[in-house]
Amino acid sequence: MKAPDYILEAVMDTLEWAMVYCRNYTLREKPDINQINELMEAIHEVPNIASRWPEGALDEIKLHLGCFDYEKWKDSPNLVSYFENAIERATT
Repeated sequence: MKAPDYILEAVMDTLEWAMVYCRNYTLREKPDINQINELMEAIHEVPNIASRWPEGALDEIKLHLGCFDYEKWKDSPNLVSYFENAIERATT
């Protein structure tokens, strides 16, 4: 079973936003590889969760996205908040 379409739309939107952020971040003079690693750690499992859609999948996705500590990295995205807003946009 896969996630409902509105969740898949929100997942894709969030992953796109995270990847664009990462791409732009790497253009800085001295990007911190630890920040890039933390971002990739947070998003890499999300497509698999959405494609399997096990019980508790929504919370699991948010748990993974929350592993990127946006407060630790200046001007970085809050992935959980973005994902929640993407769900709202997908359902209206």
